[in-house]
Amino acid sequence: MMGHPTTTENDSRNREHAVSLARIRAISRQRATALAGSLMLMLFVIGTLWSQFPAVALLAWLCANLLFIGWRHWRWKRAPYNPAMTAGEASAWLRESAFASGVNACIWAGGAAAFLNDASFSGYLFFVLVLTSLVFGASVSFAAWFPSVVAFAVPVTLAAALKMATLDHAGSTLVAISCLPFLLFVLVVAHNYSRLITTLVTLDARNAALLVEAEQGRAEVERSSAEKSHFFAAVSHDVRQPLYATGLLLEALAKRVTTNEQRKLIADIQRSHGAMDLLFTSILDLTQLDAGAVTAKVDHVDLGSVLETLRGEFAPSAARKCIGFDVSATEVRVHTDPVLLSRILRNLLGNAIKFTDAGGVDVTVIAHESNVQIRVSDTGPGIPVAEQGKVFAEYYQLGNPERDRGKGLGLGLAVVRRLCVLLDIELELASAPGRGTVFTLSMPAGHPKANKPSYSAASAPDIAGLHVVVVDDERTILRGLKMLLGDYGCQVTIGESSSDAISAARKVTRPPDIIISDLRLRGDGDGVDVIHTIRAEFDARLPALLVTGDTDRTAVERAASAGLRLMYKPLAPHQLVKTIASLVEL
Repeated sequence: MMGHPTTTENDSRNREHAVSLARIRAISRQRATALAGSLMLMLFVIGTLWSQFPAVALLAWLCANLLFIGWRHWRWKRAPYNPAMTAGEASAWLRESAFASGVNACIWAGGAAAFLNDASFSGYLFFVLVLTSLVFGASVSFAAWFPSVVAFAVPVTLAAALKMATLDHAGSTLVAISCLPFLLFVLVVAHNYSRLITTLVTLDARNAALLVEAEQGRAEVERSSAEKSHFFAAVSHDVRQPLYATGLLLEALAKRVTTNEQRKLIADIQRSHGAMDLLFTSILDLTQLDAGAVTAKVDHVDLGSVLETLRGEFAPSAARKCIGFDVSATEVRVHTDPVLLSRILRNLLGNAIKFTDAGGVDVTVIAHESNVQIRVSDTGPGIPVAEQGKVFAEYYQLGNPERDRGKGLGLGLAVVRRLCVLLDIELELASAPGRGTVFTLSMPAGHPKANKPSYSAASAPDIAGLHVVVVDDERTILRGLKMLLGDYGCQVTIGESSSDAISAARKVTRPPDIIISDLRLRGDGDGVDVIHTIRAEFDARLPALLVTGDTDRTAVERAASAGLRLMYKPLAPHQLVKTIASLVEL
């Protein structure tokens, strides 16, 4: 039983077919010129010999050439060059081309036999030059297909040589002998040219195949990247949901315990929950960065607004440790990704406050004409020089051999390093034991004008009495938010859809003051659609907040296009309360 062709055999056949098509294309481009030149040359010869030979013989020779030209023209009309012709059709076309060259050669060889004589030296010399030019011209015109050159050059040259060998003209024998090296020269040149065409066409075919492979590889990379982004977004959402719900329920539970033993147990659970949240977030960040699923969206960023938000976020932590915390006010803009820059600074500030027990943490901005430096400095224990190259590795921590989760997980600086590489931010570390640590970020300066966001990062006042509408498709999150915000004195209306929330909100005397909605919901719409629907029912200017577990760029773009504030799950309760107050402008 015959086997199927291998991939190598198929590639070889494809290359041979491509070469055949290239030969046909080259010959087709020369065919009109070749036939017209042959006819003009014959007419010129007949005119020159008209007085030396019978007109009937000369006209018969001309008619033979005209019949040949008509036949070739008819065949070319019926079988023109077509890049879609099969391998069999291409082979048949080339075989016919070689046959036609042989027929044409016979016509000219007959003319040489009939009209080459020694009656006139000038006529003899003229006919020799004509035949020489004709053979050389044919070798150029048909060199793309070497058998066509052989089929024409060999009969014509040999016929002329044989006829000259029979003449009594002085030097005829020498000329006849010289026809043989001339023929060899023509055949060698034509053969080399034919090989050159084969090489060029083969290279073109290989390049075309490589381009196809490269395009397929690029498409595969894009598809893989999209799949990774989708996977990480789904993992982020699905895991952050229960983490968020657990955090809310623990916060609500903490307000309901009555004994010291219960409070201690809740505190231990909350610490474990916080460590799990931090571990998951850091690992997900690293995995996304390594997989190329995080893309930077560079813009002219108002650095003052970014730092003001971080000041409000970290000031309470610094106050609890009784250390100083100062953030330089600035109106500088930088050219970078605001979301990713915030993640970098958040990790650096979190580390600085965590490891500083006395003194303080400062954030300063140094603006130059073309670049901006952000320095995060602390008065913590410092980092030995020998250890400074290791602190950016995953899970590496100084002074924590027992892996106490309360001291962190050793992933924050690994994320910082990868984000800096992604954003092309220069990261420098200067530290010494007992003298603190300074991280310096250098990035391009942005456009000098900036628009600050409308929300304030100041500490949130009392939110008691507010009517908060919450929409989420996770019942545990709805329950946790209702308990948490209820503990802060809010009236909370919950629903898994906009219709459920609107129906419940109508039963409350006070109209809604703010909407909190998850971005990803079951059904056709998302959180943006839900907010639009509830606003249309109650008040188009109703403040709203989007909360999501998705970390991909589409969540940011969706919120930004709707002009909505976006926060990520799991969200600390005090951050949520502060944000509610800032949006309602209490």
